[in-house]
Amino acid sequence: MKDSLHFILFGVFCVLGLGLMGWGVMSKMGSGSDLVTARDQVQAAAKKSPPSTGDLRALESEQANFVKAVSDMEVSFRDVEGQKLMLSEKPYTNVDDFYTNVVLRSVDDLTKRFAALKKPPALPKALEELNRKLVEEDESALFWSTLKQDMSVGKLTVAEIPMAQAKLKVIADVCVACERLLSSEQFKGTPFTFRKFEFPNFGTEPAREEKEPWLKHEFLLVFNADPSLGLALMDALLNPIPVTVSAGTVKRDAIPYELISLTGYQSARPHETGYEIKPEDRKKWEIPADWDEGQNENPMDSGGSDSKRKTIARKLQDENKISVPLTYELKLFALRANAEWTPIFKAVATEQ
Repeated sequence: MKDSLHFILFGVFCVLGLGLMGWGVMSKMGSGSDLVTARDQVQAAAKKSPPSTGDLRALESEQANFVKAVSDMEVSFRDVEGQKLMLSEKPYTNVDDFYTNVVLRSVDDLTKRFAALKKPPALPKALEELNRKLVEEDESALFWSTLKQDMSVGKLTVAEIPMAQAKLKVIADVCVACERLLSSEQFKGTPFTFRKFEFPNFGTEPAREEKEPWLKHEFLLVFNADPSLGLALMDALLNPIPVTVSAGTVKRDAIPYELISLTGYQSARPHETGYEIKPEDRKKWEIPADWDEGQNENPMDSGGSDSKRKTIARKLQDENKISVPLTYELKLFALRANAEWTPIFKAVATEQ
């Protein structure tokens, strides 16, 4: 029994020894590989020429360009792009002066300019000849009057004047973008109707945090347009290009914006309309010249759904279709630089 136990222990130690030997070989191979890699890197570096004075100057120039680019970015962020929303021609410390000199003049001007951009959808010729009108829902008159009222004496405080100026600046900036697009070759004559702005959280100052580079002020623009124009206006506001900024006598401020959402939905459509066929057009529709609407038993109505009247109505409907634009709600943040933001965020130290 004792001899058997010695044999078993001998076998266990042999297996253990082989395992340790294998682990040692594998570890040595890994270390050897690392050493070979390091040796190759040293040899490759040794084959290169040492850096010359020209190389050092080139590196210094690149470093200087990088530092300047970062510095220019910070200056643009804090003093140029980041200040566009709040810059104004003149600060006001009296609500009455602000209302008289800014609100009345700006709102009246913007009302006329947006009204000049309005172009309802074109009606088929048959409906135009009958002086038919397509009625669009339009809240613009109520919006302009409410805006004046909200910025009047008794409604506005001196502390709220800067944010009221910012609202007018946003409206003017959007107006110029619309004017530029609708005067371009691509969108000239395209249906467009301005409806209103909304500023639900525009004057609410968010908490200033080091992590947030921008202070965000939310607003909503509602308008009727074809899909291509709706998308183009969104893009023009988010990505200012020369055609919407520098063209024309009125320049855009090109305030920085951030997209929240763009929603388009089908507005109300006319369900039916009446057509009148003139006597001179009766032959075109194969209506007898002596036909009288006041006949008791009118042959135009015989045959039910296949009657002459129904057949003509279906043909007129097919020939005179109306294309109604979508109603868009474009929700954006108007941005301004956060003075508390720093490019490098320092984490709060925690106790060990």
